[in-house]
Amino acid sequence: MRENNRAHITQAVPGQLIVFGPLRRYKSLESLIEAVRVLPSETGISLLLAGEPLPDEYGHELAKACNGDERISLFPEFQTDAQLVQKITSSEIVVIPYDRVYNSAAALTALTLARPIITTDSLTMRELKDEVGPEWVHCLKQGCLVNLFSTPLTTFSRERRGTPQLQNRDWPTIGARYAELYNQLISRSESTCRNAKLLRSLNAYCANFTNLAAI
Repeated sequence: MRENNRAHITQAVPGQLIVFGPLRRYKSLESLIEAVRVLPSETGISLLLAGEPLPDEYGHELAKACNGDERISLFPEFQTDAQLVQKITSSEIVVIPYDRVYNSAAALTALTLARPIITTDSLTMRELKDEVGPEWVHCLKQGCLVNLFSTPLTTFSRERRGTPQLQNRDWPTIGARYAELYNQLISRSESTCRNAKLLRSLNAYCANFTNLAAI
């Protein structure tokens, strides 16, 4: 995270959930909205939806689904880094409600800001859970995210010690691993590859990642 965005970190509002990033139809947002709307008001649950609707008219569909419920806040526009940091850290939990999750920049962003995630179960998310710690990634079976409120949120947002284990995700580590990969490709290709342009590209990529590892 850029240092100038740390000033936007804030305290979490109890019971507040967030979905952020491009708002698309495949993300099952209407089901999550409906799950919040039918909750009794005394549960103290609220929901933020922040991101650019794609396509534009989808923003109107989401606003209609929210139906003026004051517990649901919709911000249907592109969010700057500073805005995202403020909104994510003001929430207790980040929800990734997609039916299928193969990869998620939202998950890594949330964990970087020390916010746990609730997501649909997948191999990728289980591997992330093993990497960062089970208290930070909570996987629910496909189709069960809309029923997540049958479990007290304290189950997911209970007091955590420390921060997610993200040491393997820093730029020097990533750079070193990619540099190693490209070195292996170069070693294998030099004796068999006749494409000089490809070899030059591999060497250039290797140099770039070697420099990244030295940051």
